[in-house]
Amino acid sequence: MAAAGCGTGILAFSAVIFASPLDSARLFAAGVTLIGLGGGLFAHGTLTASMAAAGPEDTGLALGAWGAAQASAAGAAIAAGGLLRDGGAAIAQSGLLGEGMNEPAIGYLIVYHVEIALLFAALVAIGPLVRAEGVADARLAQRPA
Repeated sequence: MAAAGCGTGILAFSAVIFASPLDSARLFAAGVTLIGLGGGLFAHGTLTASMAAAGPEDTGLALGAWGAAQASAAGAAIAAGGLLRDGGAAIAQSGLLGEGMNEPAIGYLIVYHVEIALLFAALVAIGPLVRAEGVADARLAQRPA
């Protein structure tokens, strides 16, 4: 489920990026909607995995750790995104990126491209975890009853 959230997020941020040059408000709206859907899928997948990994006596601890990680990551991401957007916009408006990229919106494009790269990195990190889970499930299924 978390991998589906990453894939949806990649598609969503790509839609938002392409909405401006295509002058498409509908593509932008679809991208923003998909960003929310991808975030929800990712959160649900990571919460489900955290709760499944915890024993029955540790579910409260797992839920608390998951919530703390989500809140910390959200705060850090908002701060980093704001700094990256402001820095990118300042560099673009100074003319260092060239005349074609001399717009304040360039800061947002930089943030969205970084987000896409991070989502790909999350998919790379999730891959072995999903594969290991599938191998473990297959081994359990092959055990004689």
